[in-house]
Amino acid sequence: MTAAPSTGAILGVVVLIAIALALAIAAGPNLALAVPAGASAVVLAAALGLYSVLASRGEDRRRPVRVPDSRPSLRALRAFAGDRIHREELVLLLDHVERAGPNPRLPSRPRGELAAIASMSPTGFRRYIATRVEQLERES
Repeated sequence: MTAAPSTGAILGVVVLIAIALALAIAAGPNLALAVPAGASAVVLAAALGLYSVLASRGEDRRRPVRVPDSRPSLRALRAFAGDRIHREELVLLLDHVERAGPNPRLPSRPRGELAAIASMSPTGFRRYIATRVEQLERES
């Protein structure tokens, strides 16, 4: 990985660009001086930009993304711990299993019903899940 350009090097190139631009402007109608000075300023600016891009290319400045563990057993534990979103996810997962197996025509669960199930007491929610699992086992 190449190190990023230092502030001094960047400042030096910027000063060279400014001098080349000033020379191109001061040259006025003298094309023999103005064209090379202007071209030098453009080339230096492009080189500085390219160097900055290439130097920082290997650096990843983004925050690392934490990927949650998606093992079904951990998702179930989070659901039983009382997190409403994970409870809804577990109910929807059981609906998906039921549609894939014994009841392919199971309609989508209304949002209000899903919210009511997810907000049950821990004991009531466990009882609901146990009943659904037993029902799926009997019908499979």
